[in-house]
Amino acid sequence: MKTTSHYACHRRGFSLLELVAVIAVVGVLITLAMPMLTKSRDRGHIARSLATHRQINLLVVAHCNDNAERYPFPYVRRTGSMAYPDYEASGTLGPGFERPRMALQARIWASLFRDRHPEIIRTVYQGRWTDLVGRDVPNGLIGGSFVATSTMFADPEFFALDPDRARERHLRPTKTTQLVFPSGKMLFEDLDSWQRLTEGLETIRTATLSFADGSAATMSLEEMTGDWVARSMAWQSAPGHTTLNGLAGRDR
Repeated sequence: MKTTSHYACHRRGFSLLELVAVIAVVGVLITLAMPMLTKSRDRGHIARSLATHRQINLLVVAHCNDNAERYPFPYVRRTGSMAYPDYEASGTLGPGFERPRMALQARIWASLFRDRHPEIIRTVYQGRWTDLVGRDVPNGLIGGSFVATSTMFADPEFFALDPDRARERHLRPTKTTQLVFPSGKMLFEDLDSWQRLTEGLETIRTATLSFADGSAATMSLEEMTGDWVARSMAWQSAPGHTTLNGLAGRDR
């Protein structure tokens, strides 16, 4: 016996009006979601940077324990041509080694960790600074975005000088016992986070820093005031950010 279906299957596509409505709804949802996605991405940048600061702090503490409580201080010997220099970094001042100028000293502290902690290369080159690995490492130096402040290696006389008068002779490795306020003395700043902040690339408007007591924190542009001085930006002569009263003062 032949059965006849009582249901007719009618198929049709979306009308143009329905398609436009769907696209509009999707567009609105994307617009609403983008700020949250961007903020989530920026939180990720900050969290990763703070975690790296803490890793670095542990390495620095271990270094101080093994080196009479002195912070990392690379002396440099340079060979090769001006166009293609090769560097060797050492923790002691031997034949052919000299103190590099301040701006370089601020960047290359990690060079002393290369042999015992080769992972330091991956640790300190973050964000846009990863592009510099091929320039720095083959030449024998390790820089990266985590830059040392004056707390690490500036002689007390340094803090009484105009930044433009500071010279290599004012550099020496700071001893941990010379820091009056370890919780308030900055050791490192992440230049990647600093540049994102000053260039307006982050929705969360903070840079990351670490301190001599082993802590890491964020700081907003508005907090970078007072005697957190203009000398801090004189990169060619004066390294890093710190206060005018030097090792005895608080940086925040």
